[in-house]
Amino acid sequence: MIGVYDAAIRDCSNAVQLDPNHINSFLGLGNAYALLAANQEKATVPTSNKGKTVDDYNRAIAEYGRAIALNPSIVAAYIGRGHVFEAMADYAHALQDYDQAIQLDGQSATAFNNRCWVRAITGDLEQALSDCNASLRLSPNNKDALDSRGFAYLKKGNFDAAIADFSTALTLEPKLASSLYGRGLARLKKGDADGKADIEIAQQLNPSIAANFHRQGL
Repeated sequence: MIGVYDAAIRDCSNAVQLDPNHINSFLGLGNAYALLAANQEKATVPTSNKGKTVDDYNRAIAEYGRAIALNPSIVAAYIGRGHVFEAMADYAHALQDYDQAIQLDGQSATAFNNRCWVRAITGDLEQALSDCNASLRLSPNNKDALDSRGFAYLKKGNFDAAIADFSTALTLEPKLASSLYGRGLARLKKGDADGKADIEIAQQLNPSIAANFHRQGL
């Protein structure tokens, strides 16, 4: 898979050399570096390679920035860069980019969902729920927005609402590890032993899911 991203980086780099003002090439480079870093982060790699992951995230940020410099109204670049900042736990800059994306396009369900997720992580739960509701109005039955809203409800302590959202997300994507793990936590909080099964399945699908939730405040 990583070889696919390397090839995309080569192709986009060649396109930039031919046309230094080709916005989509910079956007493509940003996407490729972001995906490359994310896949390296998921893989079991030697510690010495961790620095490369950070370097690739930084390269993604730089390429998105070049796209924005050429066209300050390119919503996809703000969303992409915000997602990279989010992956690096730079939530302040992630929120700035999602704010800008929403200011430019108030119909972007993705931008509202992403801002919901970051606000939930940082504890701004009421605003997070407002963003997730906006995302779901724009894109009903969106598994990612349901998962994000379930996460916000879980952090808020509204376990019934969290279970309902996670369960709906799982009808759309049965192997969504974050919804399985979140539902498991919510069920255990309610004294439902079935939560253990959800957590076990989630950990089989994503061995780092527990560490991810811990970093996000759960």
